Amino acid sequence: MLSHDADDRAGQTGVDPRTVPFETCFNFRDLGGLPAAGGRRTRQATLYRSDSLHRLHDADLARLDALGLRTVVDLRTVNEVEHTGQCVVGESCALLHVPMVDDIDEPDRRSSAFAASTAGEIYVYMVTRCASAIARAIGALARPEARPAVFHCASGKDRTGVLAALLLDLVGVADDDIAADYMLTAGSRPRRDAWLRQHDPATAEFFANLPPHVTALRVEAILGVLDHIRREHGSTRGYLLAAGVDPEALGTLEDALLD
Repeated sequence: MLSHDADDRAGQTGVDPRTVPFETCFNFRDLGGLPAAGGRRTRQATLYRSDSLHRLHDADLARLDALGLRTVVDLRTVNEVEHTGQCVVGESCALLHVPMVDDIDEPDRRSSAFAASTAGEIYVYMVTRCASAIARAIGALARPEARPAVFHCASGKDRTGVLAALLLDLVGVADDDIAADYMLTAGSRPRRDAWLRQHDPATAEFFANLPPHVTALRVEAILGVLDHIRREHGSTRGYLLAAGVDPEALGTLEDALLD
């Protein structure tokens, strides 16, 4: 069993070989190379997960362009995008905004619920109340012309973490490997925080003032949302079908994500 708290393993994470280095984003990695169902592995250079890409410029944009991305899926809220802007993409890359938590009809109640909840409770809230946004993001990634693709939120932990867990579970990646991928975000935080303190102190202060029970990385949070989905829908595939993802598109995506 994995450690239950990121603080226990912060000195052990290092830099994972799936991490793609940038100067102005810190949690960008390939979802490929993980053991999956039937002795297969997740396909490399097909799907990436990241923290926010709106800061990328010059050399970082060149590195992003070198990945040959065809789609960037931004999971942040409308307010986040209006405040910071989005990633600059080339003509061959589509930018798709799918606000994951804007797909909720009571914003004031939503904000108070997020402030009072643990990360695990927020994740269950996401998959319960934001199923149509999740289905839209999955449907977009299922289109063959959309890949290679990256999806991201602000820190690459919560919205991105939930979507990554669903995708990995869909293709049969073991729970321990899904949790280990989620926990890698801990290793990105020191470098992110140092950069933000120097270049974007307002955002650094925002992250620093988030409640610890929200920012903590805990195995139970990401595995708990998968357990919830299995209890309610039998499987992640069942959940995504119930959310409205086309069965044929889902099959296409499963095949595309596996070697």
